[in-house]
Amino acid sequence: MTEIAGRVQQQSDSIAVDGTGATTIRADREGALFDGSISSKYRQWLVAGKVFEAHFATEGGTSTIEANGTVDLTEPLFRLTVPSSKILVPIRVRLSPTTVWTTADAIFQTTSTGDTYSSGGAVPDVRNMAAVNASDSALGSTACTSIFDGDSGITESALVSPRAFGHQSYVTGNLAANYDYSILKGDPMIMIHGSSSWQIHAILTGAHEVHYSILWAELDKNALVNG
Repeated sequence: MTEIAGRVQQQSDSIAVDGTGATTIRADREGALFDGSISSKYRQWLVAGKVFEAHFATEGGTSTIEANGTVDLTEPLFRLTVPSSKILVPIRVRLSPTTVWTTADAIFQTTSTGDTYSSGGAVPDVRNMAAVNASDSALGSTACTSIFDGDSGITESALVSPRAFGHQSYVTGNLAANYDYSILKGDPMIMIHGSSSWQIHAILTGAHEVHYSILWAELDKNALVNG
């Protein structure tokens, strides 16, 4: 009988360079093999302590999204800066309004070269997604900086080579119409190479209060070939 074995390496894993020969299949500490599917990659990142989540600073509280009737890339509702040592993968963005969206209200996401943060913003609660108790500090903290939501208005400098993704519009009268971008449910995956900024924007006819939960993974910069 042929035995298939995997190397358990949840901590201090390394990225193989192009041209590398046969490498050992990786597995988690329970012996389950990792593969290239999104759900498997999420589990691999999660058990390695590479997945983080941001939500409003007060548990159960809501963040204000100010009204912008047209696209304004200098006033995001959420933003963070990705350092040059990391690749950031947005995993899920969920915004749940406390009142009904208005017809043509929309949410979209952008990336921008470099750190474009200028001023303002409220500091959210950011945690490692593997955290379940007070010992979560051993799992590591985010390497991203200038992480803010728009409960206190954010001002962003002019975006450099902006790229938009994750656009969605809402229908009047449907309170349950969350904005829900998720690569775990089939939305296209994007990789953001630092140094860059990641912003989430709104086009609204009136201000809204929203509950939000934002997940991302932070990978070694060599996870992406750029050249």
